[in-house]
Amino acid sequence: DDYYTRYLTSEEIREVQKQSNIPNAILNMQTRDLQQLREAGTLDGFRFLELNQMLVKHCDSMGQAERIKNTVFPPSYVYFTQMFIWFYVIMNTLMMTESIGIWAIPFGWMFGFVFHVTHLNGITLMNPFEFQPLAIPLDHLARNIEINIIEMLGDEPVPAPVQPRLNGLYIM
Repeated sequence: DDYYTRYLTSEEIREVQKQSNIPNAILNMQTRDLQQLREAGTLDGFRFLELNQMLVKHCDSMGQAERIKNTVFPPSYVYFTQMFIWFYVIMNTLMMTESIGIWAIPFGWMFGFVFHVTHLNGITLMNPFEFQPLAIPLDHLARNIEINIIEMLGDEPVPAPVQPRLNGLYIM
């Protein structure tokens, strides 16, 4: 979304929107502003180093999140995992048939259910930043940080927290 425009001048908005990676463009502007404050003598060396280190850590965190988001899992991972689960369930059911008879079918189904649900959870975790109800609620987390910073600065207006949607689950 373009909620970030609240904090930028119209000239900065135009500059940022020319870039393909808006968060990096904003971070670059912050770095440039920090350097200007240092050159003007507004910041002493210690504060400059601390603020610069904070921007570096933020940039590193953004890069890590982007790498996670852009990691591609090959389709063979999903295919072979499903195949191995079905192979295990069928073989396990056949092996139990000799000892417990017809009860092997419900037990085999229960084992299969556990492995299948575990597999589905793994698929969900493969894409933690996707737009789905079980993903990481980034909007909620970012808005809470924003509210805390605005309150610490004593600025107004304080935005409302992101409300859960879709049956009480957060949507990014």
